[in-house]
Amino acid sequence: EETPGPPGSPGSPGSASSDALAPEEGAAEGAPDVAAPSQLTPRESARGTLPVIRMVDDFRRAAFKSYASVAQLVAATTLTLMLAAVLLGGHGGSSFDPLSTTRPGDSLETAKLGALWCFVLMVPGTYERALLTEQYGHRIGIFACDGYRVFSNESFPLLVHDGGRELHTSPIGGGLRGQLGGQ
Repeated sequence: EETPGPPGSPGSPGSASSDALAPEEGAAEGAPDVAAPSQLTPRESARGTLPVIRMVDDFRRAAFKSYASVAQLVAATTLTLMLAAVLLGGHGGSSFDPLSTTRPGDSLETAKLGALWCFVLMVPGTYERALLTEQYGHRIGIFACDGYRVFSNESFPLLVHDGGRELHTSPIGGGLRGQLGGQ
């Protein structure tokens, strides 16, 4: 008995029928089991050979459906940032001066290599402060990037860096709360 493969692979739930990629009856022995790449549309080819593309495509559609899909977006982004933390070795930096005018890419050190600069918008008085503190402790999320900044609608100390300096949020002009009751 076969077990289904990853989402989007032939025979898995939600994929195109596995018969669509089966060899035709009477096909010569040794003939390819699937249509030649030129006979497949790019979408069909991606579904058969790169199931990740299908998952990304499905995620993109879900992200635009409704506000409720924000939870899916956060989960996927968190996973992506956690993978980046592993790949980057869990190291990142920041300017701890809330009034700093340093922009991403200004540093010669980060200009030498490809650099990833990350930011997050934080609403004061929510769970985000605890989440960011925990992420900082593990050097994941935005703290795995080469440079990062925490923006909020007011400036306040967010956490204390290992060296004793405080990480302050950078104020933005305007509120971060939804004006239409969260819609």
